[in-house]
Amino acid sequence: MKILLKYFTEPKIFWILFLTVVQDRGLAQSFNNRYDFLELNNSETPWSIEENSSGQIVVFIPHDGASGWNNLGTLILSADGAIANGLEVEIDSTNLYAGLSNSANKVSAGGFILGNSKDPWFAGDSSQLCLFRFNESGDTLWHKSWPPILSYHGNIGYAAIETTDGGFLVVGTTYQEANSKVLAIKTDADGNEVWYKTFSGYSGDDTRNAALSVCNTNDGGYIIGANTRECADCVANQYYFKINSEGVQLWETILSAETSNGSVRVLNYGNGYYFGSGQIAYDVLGEDTRPWLMKFDDIGDTIWTKEFGEETEWARWFGHPKKLNDGNLLLGGQWPGEGFDKGFLMKLDTAGNVIWDRKFFNVDGNHCRFTDYIELSDGYIAACGMASADNGLGLNQDSWVVKVDECGCLVPGCENRASCSVGMDQTDNDILQAFHVYPNPVNGILNIFLEQASEDSGKSLRFDLVSMQGDIVKSFEAPFSDTTYMTDVTSLSNGTYLLVLRAEGAVLQTERIIVE
Repeated sequence: MKILLKYFTEPKIFWILFLTVVQDRGLAQSFNNRYDFLELNNSETPWSIEENSSGQIVVFIPHDGASGWNNLGTLILSADGAIANGLEVEIDSTNLYAGLSNSANKVSAGGFILGNSKDPWFAGDSSQLCLFRFNESGDTLWHKSWPPILSYHGNIGYAAIETTDGGFLVVGTTYQEANSKVLAIKTDADGNEVWYKTFSGYSGDDTRNAALSVCNTNDGGYIIGANTRECADCVANQYYFKINSEGVQLWETILSAETSNGSVRVLNYGNGYYFGSGQIAYDVLGEDTRPWLMKFDDIGDTIWTKEFGEETEWARWFGHPKKLNDGNLLLGGQWPGEGFDKGFLMKLDTAGNVIWDRKFFNVDGNHCRFTDYIELSDGYIAACGMASADNGLGLNQDSWVVKVDECGCLVPGCENRASCSVGMDQTDNDILQAFHVYPNPVNGILNIFLEQASEDSGKSLRFDLVSMQGDIVKSFEAPFSDTTYMTDVTSLSNGTYLLVLRAEGAVLQTERIIVE
């Protein structure tokens, strides 16, 4: 089936997981879908996800276009993950990009604003910072761009927000002759420039500065989250600062370190408090990093900082903090797996305590990560990112969207044993009723939620799929991990099987599975 749009054909959905019935909320849907935009087997990197007033999920996807130029796509999904619409933004002979995590945000009048950049071929190596305005359906209403002052310089946009006066603020970086600076451009509601400002944490020749996030403050100003380097090859230090409504800097904070710590992504929580997220590095190259969160006040003073993960668990990506309707926080990104990386979501209270932590992947062997995530109007959580695998022609990176319930559950019932409230601890006995499956009967992908067991048990876990004749037809290791596993059963003959969870040979739990 084709969707009758000028630039868009229906992407292939590798699988749609299930429908979940949630008490007191009627019918709601969870899913874990992979999409190939335009079916081109190209590279896709969704950086932002939002929800429109109709309850549809809107994903902003820069990708390799059929013309050979990078284009910008908007994918519209219904509540169950089915494709409702999709459009492609294409500018002749121009590469389009989509900023970074949380680069798009809602507009009070309806629709969305996106901070990004473009590379016109006629501008040589010069990038232009852009501001795109979309309606609720993902159609482009207008876009504005700001080229650098000199042709061999470059402007790049990473994020944009609506300001309290109804205009917009887009932030990024501007490359100059011997350095780069944070770039912030304020516009009116139609995208017309009001002011154009640059800032630096470290200043002087060979210094580097870039802003990746921005939020409004309660007094009409803005806090910008950025990074700063003393030289091009120096480590990146987290850098955030406040400006007033006219773009005048009021204060700044640089969190210097011996290792590269990336950027700060900022959230105005309210009540005079803010949160910033990022990475803490444990090597000079910034390759061994762990998720990091801080709380600070309206004059930039740190209240507390926290790290997450163990020495053997490091995150290559930690996204933007989001405030949930219950007052807690949502974070996510990329977490290393055994052989392949996973996307993860984490719910925390305002003291930085973890309420739940879930890890996801799309198909076994694919490298996955989440780049952005939101709470939906139905109380569920949606996350976007990318899933990469070798398709035989080289690395293929597709768009990936996951929707889970308020407990981070993809498989129905996982919250019965997973901690969905502060203070609930898990014990070794949980392993006796450790997994849930869906769907059952199954005719494609079988999804298994394995509740995290205590690592102190020292047990090695394994799943066996056993026929009624007693033959093991499929087997895979189940390491200690609070996550959802997927296994393809399409090659199996129709009939009844037993899914057996073993620990060092001993059977802990069995579940009857019907393959159709």
